[in-house]
Amino acid sequence: MKLKTILNFYTTGFDSGFTFKQMRLVRKLAKMAHIEDPTTLFWSVPAINRAIAIVVQIANNVGSINNSHTAELLNKFYAYRSKIELDPPLKTGLRNTAFIRPGQRFKIVLPSNGIFYSVVLNNDSLITVTYPEPAKPQYRCYDWRKKRIAVYFWRKNDAGYVFDTEVHGVGHYRGRPVLFLQQTTNLQRSQKRRSIRCPCSIMADLYLLTDARTKNINSFELEQGIKCLIEDLSEDGALIRIGGKGQEGMSVKLQFKLGDKTIVMSGIVKSVEFNQKTNQSRLHFQASGVDELMRQTISMYVYSILPEEQKENFDSISLFDDEKKVQSDSDLEEL
Repeated sequence: MKLKTILNFYTTGFDSGFTFKQMRLVRKLAKMAHIEDPTTLFWSVPAINRAIAIVVQIANNVGSINNSHTAELLNKFYAYRSKIELDPPLKTGLRNTAFIRPGQRFKIVLPSNGIFYSVVLNNDSLITVTYPEPAKPQYRCYDWRKKRIAVYFWRKNDAGYVFDTEVHGVGHYRGRPVLFLQQTTNLQRSQKRRSIRCPCSIMADLYLLTDARTKNINSFELEQGIKCLIEDLSEDGALIRIGGKGQEGMSVKLQFKLGDKTIVMSGIVKSVEFNQKTNQSRLHFQASGVDELMRQTISMYVYSILPEEQKENFDSISLFDDEKKVQSDSDLEEL
């Protein structure tokens, strides 16, 4: 294997949860079967079957098929195939942006500004990406610093992902203008986000559904709850800032005003970003109990603050179709 192929092989293996011992076995199988892209053996059962068939054919040709060493090796290969078939390593997908590899293409959605394209150049304490290029001439952003963005990407041999993050800063990397993005563990593995989100600043009350004083999930609360700030909103969730340290998995109810209408959303805190310096938490809240009329009110509010030319893009954006077609390492070689 070439050095680049070897690095790609081990990076993919570690990303997918393989041990070094397992990767050595997979690499041996790839070498014996003359597999051009050995990373396919991390996830593709048909590729593993073809590789084993080639190894068996070679062993038959050289007369070593009954050799104890060959038998032991084939048993390991068969056991490995069974493991991948029963428990595919990629079925759980990425859980942390720290594992996104250089060369990954991004589509960046900046609310009220448009859609932009970028490529990952480096991934360390921050994600370094090429300076975003607008998808259409009318999309532009003159200052990316501290902007909250949604990032969409397609991971090879896996699925589509989306995550929200903040632009940490703007600078240069190896002579190229770049953005530095904050890392996050809040990745959604799906083809597209189910609903449109928009940035906002809405004061709200948060209630713990485990608290005996809290009424049922749909009732209006008369007493004040935990004061919080909604930083972005959709019909099926919100990004909420609270004081103190939040807890993942909390069942909560959110109550706030949109115009003269009171909105109640109940659901669960999917993940938490805690800032120790400010002693504040961002709660990624997913709603499961929203009255249909309230859902419509939220949708109308979200659409009302989006620029007209972007409403269709946010509603039916084709995020991953072209990414699926770009599956080679040529992206990285061009950088």
